Amino acid sequence: MSKTMKLLAVMLIFFSALCAGPASVYGAEKNGNGLMKETENRIKSNEAFLKAARQIVEASSGKPWDTIMKMAEKYHSEGIAHYNIKEYEFALEDISESTQTAIHAIILTKNSDDAEIRSIVIQ
Repeated sequence: MSKTMKLLAVMLIFFSALCAGPASVYGAEKNGNGLMKETENRIKSNEAFLKAARQIVEASSGKPWDTIMKMAEKYHSEGIAHYNIKEYEFALEDISESTQTAIHAIILTKNSDDAEIRSIVIQ
């Protein structure tokens, strides 16, 4: 793998960590309605992303990375459970964790032969 691709993978990980933070960081209102709507939007986009990530992982026959996808899906389920009891900030944390974990599964799937990338992602 070229140095450019490795750098791109590391940048993707870093960028996703920044973007996946709680909604309150991005100005969602602290009142229930703004935070609730932000949480709903994140849940919907996370569902779509998990579906796409699952297709990538399954297409690669990457059984080791399937476990990581299951973790991402588990975080998503936990986020929905928090949302249902109106714990929006906890829900956002879970959804962010779900997104980050699915990104890791994709990166590992597409770079399974690169020990350096595996080491960076798994850390």
